Amino acid sequence: MAEPSLHPTPVERRVPPGVQTLVTVGLRPEARASLFHPDRPDRRLMLDADDRGIVRFHVKLGAGAAPVVMRLDSQAPSGPAETHVVTLVADVRHTSAMSAPELEFAPAADGKVRPALAGDPTAWSQQDLLAGGFPPRPDAATSPAHYARWLRQVSRSYVQAGTRHVEHPEVIHRKRPAREAAQTEGEYENNNSNIWCGAYYTRPNGQFAYIAADWTTPAVLALPNSPFSSAVSVWLGLDNAQGDLYQAGVAANCINFLDIGLDLETTSYVAWTELLPYLQWNIPNFPVAALDQISLDIWVADQYGTTIYQDGDNGGLTSQDNSVWFWLTNETQGVSFMGTYPTVPLAAFGETSTGFTGSTAEFICERPSFGTSSANAVAQPLAFFVPFVMNNCQYGDALYGDYTTFPLSANTGVQPFDGHVTFFNMIDKANNNVQLATPLVIPDPNNAADASGILFIWENFQ
Repeated sequence: MAEPSLHPTPVERRVPPGVQTLVTVGLRPEARASLFHPDRPDRRLMLDADDRGIVRFHVKLGAGAAPVVMRLDSQAPSGPAETHVVTLVADVRHTSAMSAPELEFAPAADGKVRPALAGDPTAWSQQDLLAGGFPPRPDAATSPAHYARWLRQVSRSYVQAGTRHVEHPEVIHRKRPAREAAQTEGEYENNNSNIWCGAYYTRPNGQFAYIAADWTTPAVLALPNSPFSSAVSVWLGLDNAQGDLYQAGVAANCINFLDIGLDLETTSYVAWTELLPYLQWNIPNFPVAALDQISLDIWVADQYGTTIYQDGDNGGLTSQDNSVWFWLTNETQGVSFMGTYPTVPLAAFGETSTGFTGSTAEFICERPSFGTSSANAVAQPLAFFVPFVMNNCQYGDALYGDYTTFPLSANTGVQPFDGHVTFFNMIDKANNNVQLATPLVIPDPNNAADASGILFIWENFQ
């Protein structure tokens, strides 16, 4: 990036003291930016402007804190590099317009509105649903909770986020953690991971071809003993046994300045997709904030979004199922995103994927690694988060067809196929195996008999 020029108009944002608050700044469209304090240029919060040029981040200033002057360096695809001087002021007279004037007269997300599904929801073909911007319809008879969830999603309108992705090579997601001595109980086992917390399915009769869940975006905050940088990522995935992992979710990165005498923390929340071994791609037109209600479906289908099964109804996937589809919604902010990756092996950017196998399915809370490559990436301290639930956890085996899904369960023996689930506790192997996060399988909060949930509990940074 060229040496940035000083932006002619300083920016001031007033926020309520002691409360994490959204702050927006208007830059050039599609700009990439970094927010930092001039005394600590090594601590940078990386930000992506949406197609209108708006960047979003969250700020928490302590009560009585003096105004803090930050720098926001940016570079857009066209135009010179710029520096905004951003002054943050704790003000008990705060109003939402004071912290986010660029959004005062604009919707949080910008794009085409996909209206609610019209008419009889069972009359639409799966291909017509996808063409209209709707996810595939589950089987109402075999998966009533999943069908009720689908009906809720399609019965309201969403702004369709633009498909622009922004590559983030500094964020490294790891594949399946090394297995340790497991504690086995029936059809499931407990295990430890240095980076993962959650549920990991293996051994389908056919191929895992569908996974879905809802969750509340965890609120990420700094504590008095927080490391200056910490992160957490919540995601669903398919595949992991060979070279590929198709995954998507939301992430948060918290950078604080408590150790240099500033009662200040800055946090970014983003949505992303990824096909390992390639890089994480953030979705800048899909806004995310703490406590937003997120829903995610990932499934394997043809280029039109329709899954084609052998023998019409069952028997696994066919060669026509050439795409992994992602349907991501933020129900709180009324925005949706749909995208795909190919199922075939892909060679690009000096990497080669191995193609979709359908051998695993994952419901995960992760502490990602940061670095310039997988070789030198370091697992980040796990950001402190308020306990949250991933609910409506369901997955499907292509052997059974018709978008039939089954609930995450601590006893897969009740399932009609021999899936095997491992629950991972997150521990820090470099720090005397300190436990960082714990997953607890719970009944689905919506009392659905054919769904279940995971309660994620934070315990330590590292």
